[in-house]
Amino acid sequence: GQSLWPRGQSPVAGFPAVWVQPDGQAVMQSSQPGEYTLEISQRATTKVTLAPPPPAVELRGAWRVSFVGVTPPQPQVFEQLIAWNKHPDSAVRFFSGAGEHRQEITLDAKAAGGDTRTYLDLGEVRELAEVALNGAPLGVVWKPPFRLDVTGKLRAGRNEISIRVINTWANRLIGDAALPEAERHTWISFKHYDKTDELPDSGLLGPVRIQFVEQTVLK
Repeated sequence: GQSLWPRGQSPVAGFPAVWVQPDGQAVMQSSQPGEYTLEISQRATTKVTLAPPPPAVELRGAWRVSFVGVTPPQPQVFEQLIAWNKHPDSAVRFFSGAGEHRQEITLDAKAAGGDTRTYLDLGEVRELAEVALNGAPLGVVWKPPFRLDVTGKLRAGRNEISIRVINTWANRLIGDAALPEAERHTWISFKHYDKTDELPDSGLLGPVRIQFVEQTVLK
């Protein structure tokens, strides 16, 4: 009964995606179960009923984090995801570069090999992330939604997820602005930041989830 795609307006966020594949088939995908009615033309409609997909699986355990960049901190264990600039260690707070977050997750056969489309959703990322699953690269995400299609790529049992996040120079420049000039690590021709500036959020903020989405071909 709710109109999701009124004429002349953008689709409501979080509701189904519909597209035409190269073979001409129309496909609908949604994480929201229920009965949908699509108006194909002014005279023809089609109804689609989507079953509830399996619940999302959130990666809640500790993350092993290693850093590469200017003055990289020592490897860390994050008991939960927090922004680097909120970390108690100043070497992490003022870090600019790449931080690789690693965690293992164990899935049963149904979750790993079901019939639904499966996505790895990173939640919030500042600023971009290069992702690998079980050693195989999945690609780079640099804008919302920060998620990748992992259908058929998860396996029953243990899976290792690697998320290499890269931030901007801002935190390192702000940290250096508070140091004597002889102790600074970066030099620029124009002063963009001051030591009193607020540190921008950096790193993997999450939540990181494996999401399942129902998909059907429209008749």
